[in-house]
Amino acid sequence: MRVADIQAEIPAQEYSPVATPAGGISVTAGSLIIALLLVISLVLRVAELGAAPLSENEIGSALAAYRSVFPSAPGDDLVAESPIVFQAQRIAFSLTGGDEATARLLTALAGVGLTLVPLAFGGLLGRTRALMFSVLMTFLPSAMIASRLSSGTIWALLFAGLGLWGVWRFVQQRDQGESGNTFGIIAVMGFAGLIFLAEPGGPLLALILALAAGAALILSALDAPDAVDAPGDDYLRGVIAQFQGFPWQTGLTGAFLLVLLICTGFMLYPAGFSSVGAVLSGFFSGFTQGVEGRPLFFPLISSLFYDTWVWIFGLIAVGLLVRQRHMGFTDRFFIFWVIFAGFAALLYQGAGAAHGLWLSVPLAGLASHLLAEALLPDDTEPLWIGDLMDDEPLQPSNVRWGKWVLALLALAIIVMFALHLQILSRGLLRVGEGDFFGMLSLMWDRTLQFEANSLIWLVLSVAFLFVGYMLAASIWGNRLPAQSIVLGALAFALITGTSIGWNTSVTEAHNPVEPWYIEATAMDADVLRETMLDFSDRQTRGFPRQSIHVMADPDGLVAWELRDFVNAIYITSPAEGRGQQIVLLPESVTEPNLGSNYVGQRLELTRTWGGTLPGFDFLPWWATRRVRFQPIPGQVYNLWVRQDVFDGQPVPNP
Repeated sequence: MRVADIQAEIPAQEYSPVATPAGGISVTAGSLIIALLLVISLVLRVAELGAAPLSENEIGSALAAYRSVFPSAPGDDLVAESPIVFQAQRIAFSLTGGDEATARLLTALAGVGLTLVPLAFGGLLGRTRALMFSVLMTFLPSAMIASRLSSGTIWALLFAGLGLWGVWRFVQQRDQGESGNTFGIIAVMGFAGLIFLAEPGGPLLALILALAAGAALILSALDAPDAVDAPGDDYLRGVIAQFQGFPWQTGLTGAFLLVLLICTGFMLYPAGFSSVGAVLSGFFSGFTQGVEGRPLFFPLISSLFYDTWVWIFGLIAVGLLVRQRHMGFTDRFFIFWVIFAGFAALLYQGAGAAHGLWLSVPLAGLASHLLAEALLPDDTEPLWIGDLMDDEPLQPSNVRWGKWVLALLALAIIVMFALHLQILSRGLLRVGEGDFFGMLSLMWDRTLQFEANSLIWLVLSVAFLFVGYMLAASIWGNRLPAQSIVLGALAFALITGTSIGWNTSVTEAHNPVEPWYIEATAMDADVLRETMLDFSDRQTRGFPRQSIHVMADPDGLVAWELRDFVNAIYITSPAEGRGQQIVLLPESVTEPNLGSNYVGQRLELTRTWGGTLPGFDFLPWWATRRVRFQPIPGQVYNLWVRQDVFDGQPVPNP
């Protein structure tokens, strides 16, 4: 077969859209669903954005941006590890002032954009599958949390999506002159943003994508004799020929300009170019230096803990693809992306919780195949279960309503299972030390009879699901109830995903039992700021000019809470605060001897958790976020206010 023939075959095999079945989602309905997803994604990522104080991972970039916009802010200039987050925060601070919501706003909007990226690949994945991919990304807990906590990983994935889209569109449009070159330039600029602008993990994600694409290409070449009726060597030559004329020179020039303009804020902040060095330095140091307190394999733990359902759907999808024997380049690319990201999670010590998206995103891509299959009409060949009985052909009118009724029943059973699992989980914290024999005591301890009943209902829930499937299969055939279970599980995953993402980033943002946080910012951080603002109202007519002497990290949490107090002075010993109006000292300084009468207030600014989980206590931790051993104070300070200042007597300020 000639190379030209291979070139003609590859797009048809690898990039052609999946046929939309008759009776599927129409263009109008699809547009309405996309608009609804956009609204939901926006609400989930922007609502109550400033309700939680900044986490430890957000403070450095926010302080760097704030001090660059407001030169009067106390403290030295900082270099942020994410140029794009830094510039996004500078823009937001310049327009609306500096607070928690403003620091997170543009990254949250980038998270909204990330949920829509799969729709741009509708011609590659098929419209239904691309839509399901977007649905999963909208409700994916880790994506929601990372978007709300201004993580550079969101920008990294957005740049990666832009680069991959540019490559795909170049292949499609390469014979159309300037149009194809434009997409090639976009691809180079997208990957340049991923490597130099997003975060220290960006170069590693670029390497993961490159390795995944290479491995998928090799397997596709080995499979070429069966898939496209061509030798593997000819297949590879055909692929290489598709990239002839790629606009490398123009693309690299555009990439350089993109990096230069974003780092320097369109040349308005030349010092920002140093942040590129911070990205590359952080990337290399991440292989040998971890962050104190972070567990090993943090991205893997985070992905499994928060995105459990996408793992289940993704692994089932892989089994389905293997059984169907029509795995193309795209699915192989997703599979190898998961594999290489798994290796990165094991080896890269600088990775954080947000890097679990390296695993969750490709798993969502694989899961979209399963969900698209579950939405197919019921007159096609059986899926993954196989023929359990001799099914007679069914008319569409007989089964049109059956799938959704069964999906609703499956959802009800899964909800019942989840509720009793939570009850049982809370009961486990009341027995022994969480060991096996302690769990068995549920069966004879009268005080735990309610939890013991839940254990029985757990077993019954599984039995109901199995028996219900068999009964439905005897009426409709085995394929339709299997699709219904998948759709019911999807509905449950979307509901719980919303709850998990919201609780982690808003309701429980101060709770270090959430594995997303190593040292969670406690609510007393807000108390510190509110207290200082109250004194400013009394002493300096509402302007943040109240004098305060602080013995704390000048680039840490306290510095952010006092970011606009221009008379904040950072000291290195309690003696430097002697006789001053307001002094903030670590709790470890038990007798500060400030030389006058002072009123003190204890402030617990951060909390940590040792991660101790005896026996079966992992279950209540995962299901209800309840543990035996409670969090302990982290950064604790005493705020000392001189008596005359506390009494409201006017005091001259510098």
